[in-house]
Order: sequence, then C-alpha cells, then structure tokens
Amino acid sequence: MTGPAAPTPPRPPRGGRVFWFVLFAVVLGGVTLLLWSRFPDALSTDTDKAYAFQYVAIAALIASGMLLGRRVGVGAALRSILAWGALAVLLVLGYTYRDELADVVGRVTGELRPSQGTLTGERALTFRQSRGGHFLVEARVGEVPVRFLVDTGASSVILSRTDAARLGFDPDRLRYTQRFGTANGEILAAPITLPTVAIGPARFDDVRAFVSDGDFSGSLLGMSLLRRFRSYEVKDGTLTLRW
Repeated sequence: MTGPAAPTPPRPPRGGRVFWFVLFAVVLGGVTLLLWSRFPDALSTDTDKAYAFQYVAIAALIASGMLLGRRVGVGAALRSILAWGALAVLLVLGYTYRDELADVVGRVTGELRPSQGTLTGERALTFRQSRGGHFLVEARVGEVPVRFLVDTGASSVILSRTDAARLGFDPDRLRYTQRFGTANGEILAAPITLPTVAIGPARFDDVRAFVSDGDFSGSLLGMSLLRRFRSYEVKDGTLTLRW
C-alpha cells in the first residue's frame, strides 16, 4: 500500500505579484520624476532622452525578472523576461524611428483619405487624385470641416447652399448678385466672407467666397484661394500646395 500523497505546496497568490509590479512601477516613476525635477537640463536633447528611455526599459526588465524569479519557476521567469525584452526592443525601435513611422502613417492616411492630404515637407501638402480624377481637399472653415473640389478654372471659392447653411449662413437671406459661367450654364451667387480657412497647417483669414444659388452638389476651391499659397503644382496625379 502506498502512503498518502505529499501535500501540494500552496501557490503564491496572484494579487501579491500584481502588488509588487505596481509598487515597482510607482517607485520607478517617482525616482524618474524626482531626478527630472532636480536636473531639468539633463534631457535637453533627443539623444539624451533616447538613452534615458533605454536605461529605464533595461531597469524594468531586470527588476521584473527578479520579482518573477522569486515567485514563479525559473522557466516562467525566463519566458517573462524574454517577453519584456521584446517589448522593450519594440519601444526603443519605435522611439528611434518615430519620424519615419509618422511619415508612413501620414502616407497611408493620404492614400486611404486623399482629401486629407499628406505633409511632404515643412510647408508642403500633397493630395492624391480621387478615383474620379479630381482633387478633393478637406478644409476647416472656422471649426466646420468642408470638402472642396479643386477647380483651377474657377476664379473664386464657391460654396454650395448646403455647405453655406452648415457654416451658419442662411441661403434664403443672401443677395445673389454675382454671375458665374459654369459647364452647366450660368449661375447666380451671393458674396460672403469666411473668417478663416485652414487646409492642413496652412491658415488664411478673411477669405472672400460666394454661395451658389444653383444646383451645386459640392463646393469649389478656385484660384482666389490657390493664389494665396506660395505655389501649387499638379504633377503625376498629385497636387502639391506650398505656403
């Protein structure tokens, strides 16, 4: 006959592990803030910040391994250390190549939403042609987003009645005194002034525009605003605005 089985040693509570991790994070954060407040100029460059970030990641990796090694088996501790190490490497790589990653995100957004545009320089914004072969530009008039169709053949900015109403104008109370020739014939339009128009980082004040009284399906961005940019260029299916 076999004797009674040896009692299984109790497993350490998970709550204790979480407590030590939280305590370590609080202590590490407090020490970091204390050092930063005492030596504010120590991280004045991007290189200094990158090295400090690496040292914090290495310290967190070593400390987490020590904590886990005391509460779980060696194998589990090694797996946790490898996981934390991989996370630290990803964070360091993400910080190192943050500018390149931001450029990639901007280009992907520009492809998915052509009207948003992509910053391709300090003062340059590019837009890809839409599927219909037109250039669509999303601007902010005041605080309201308005999507414009770029029309180099139009002399002015012309708003549809719908967009004008969204901006707070009452189309029925405007005076339609200006005549414009379009591909669909002549239309009447009412002169207005837009306090601000922002396209990406470029911002223009007191933009003269007109509200169409015709059957306009969308708003047009014409030469009166394009000329306020330093330059604009259409090449290889791309519109580039510089200011």
